[in-house]
Amino acid sequence: MKSWVKWILVLPAAIGAYVGVQIVVAVSGEITGLWTLLTQFIGALVCPIAFVEAGAITAPAYRHITSICLTIVLAIYSTAVVTCMSWNVDSARCSSVVPSGVS
Repeated sequence: MKSWVKWILVLPAAIGAYVGVQIVVAVSGEITGLWTLLTQFIGALVCPIAFVEAGAITAPAYRHITSICLTIVLAIYSTAVVTCMSWNVDSARCSSVVPSGVS
């Protein structure tokens, strides 16, 4: 596979890993009956790791720099979500940042 294709796939691979791990954690929490707060804590630890690792593994070169950039992207996104949720602003203003179903 050409390197430019791998560069294009870095962010989709990272997002896919994040969502996939979140689904696995949520489903396993429902199956095992784990406490909801515990499954959220596990997801909060494991999902960002999966996001950064999947993106860094997908990158054809500069994996360390890629992992740093993905960490910064995830930190900015998380900060935007928390800020929009804590300000309790109109959902239309944060609809591009906060996932649907979260208010």
